[in-house]
Amino acid sequence: MDELKDGCREIGILDTKDIGELFESIDSDHNGSISYSEFLAATMDSKQFMKREVYWEAFRVFDLDQNGRITAKEFEQIMQNDGADFNLPAGVGNAKEIVAMFKEADMDGDGEIDFDEFCAMMAK
Repeated sequence: MDELKDGCREIGILDTKDIGELFESIDSDHNGSISYSEFLAATMDSKQFMKREVYWEAFRVFDLDQNGRITAKEFEQIMQNDGADFNLPAGVGNAKEIVAMFKEADMDGDGEIDFDEFCAMMAK
């Protein structure tokens, strides 16, 4: 903990309460030190968070009316107009292929893609 505080002071982070909370959240076995595996786990979690942020920005491109759900019409409109920007596999781009992609992403079959479904589609 002292080493973490010293390092944070060197880079200008002085709030020891926040540093203590950070340390506690990373020290999962509560032994007073951060092991290599705990450090990696904390790093992986932040990478996952950043990935979701990127997915959110992409989701917003498809969600034309910004209602938090992507309809088949919105999906088709973006894919047909801007599909080349998404590096689509060869042969993808016609209406039949786009409908198939939408149906695969719409895991609950409600006719819309929510953010969680979008993330699952992007992770494939």
